[in-house]
Amino acid sequence: MKRLRLFAIFLLIFNGLSAIAGGGILIIDPQGYAIRIPVSILQYSPFSNFLIPGILLFIFNGLSSLLIAWAVINRIQGYLWLVIFQGVASITWIVTQVVMIREIVLLHYIYGGIGLLFLVAGILLERYAD
Repeated sequence: MKRLRLFAIFLLIFNGLSAIAGGGILIIDPQGYAIRIPVSILQYSPFSNFLIPGILLFIFNGLSSLLIAWAVINRIQGYLWLVIFQGVASITWIVTQVVMIREIVLLHYIYGGIGLLFLVAGILLERYAD
């Protein structure tokens, strides 16, 4: 289970850093020029630009993943449930994004898969806790 725990830590750090980077870019450039995505993609969402999605991505996928990675590293009580929570949060983020933009791209599969891996890792770690 040590390898699985290390794998979960790696995924959490990867997810956290990429969400902080992505969210940060959206906060700095809410019109989407830097990422070459037009704000028109948000036409079916409640947002007129990428500022609020960027803030939400930064906090709920970025900072939360890094805080949960810290909890896993330090074996804070209940950390296994936090990994599961991050899986649910990541999957919810991706599903909501797909519904709002009405488009699926490769990154949705990648980060949706990472969310599923969080769920599986958290469940297995909880089941076989040392």
